[in-house]
Amino acid sequence: MGNKRFGVLLAAPATNYVKKTHGGYFNLFVKMMGEEGETWDMFRAYDRHLPALDDLHKYDGFLITGSKSDAHGDALWVLQLCELLRNIHAKRIKVVGICFGDQ
Repeated sequence: MGNKRFGVLLAAPATNYVKKTHGGYFNLFVKMMGEEGETWDMFRAYDRHLPALDDLHKYDGFLITGSKSDAHGDALWVLQLCELLRNIHAKRIKVVGICFGDQ
């Protein structure tokens, strides 16, 4: 088996603080969780930029960042993200989710 590949599904744009200190949420999570030899891809889910369903088999896992949006809401990007997650789940690909929705 080759090197592992992961996708980061950004559920919100980075705050100014995160941009200044880490260069964005993608960089923050890759620095925190990534290991040498892995490939990490970024998808701006909040802008409806998601991996193609035909490419899901290329991934070992996905990480969904936090968001202040309602995870049960009817925003188009949230609905598309939910559909993507159903497909990811059906393929038994691992997912880590960070707090999505104001608590």
